[in-house]
Amino acid sequence: MVVRKGQLTPAQIDREWPHQVEIAVPPLGLGSRLNELHVAAAEVDAGYRTRSRTEGADHFIRFCFRTPGTAKAFRDSCGGDLV
Repeated sequence: MVVRKGQLTPAQIDREWPHQVEIAVPPLGLGSRLNELHVAAAEVDAGYRTRSRTEGADHFIRFCFRTPGTAKAFRDSCGGDLV
């Protein structure tokens, strides 16, 4: 994995934003729902981060938050699994 200067690594994100909500990405992508997810995440916590994960042929996006309350609020409004 290549990390550019100043770019956060997945390990840094996991340390600083440990409360994460994982959403499965369908084979054709999330489409306009992705924009809705980002808006919802920004409403809950303007300082959220995202990262992705691939397991075999399955793709996931993780929305990462600093506090458990913000992660639960995002999950309640958008679905997904707390990680």
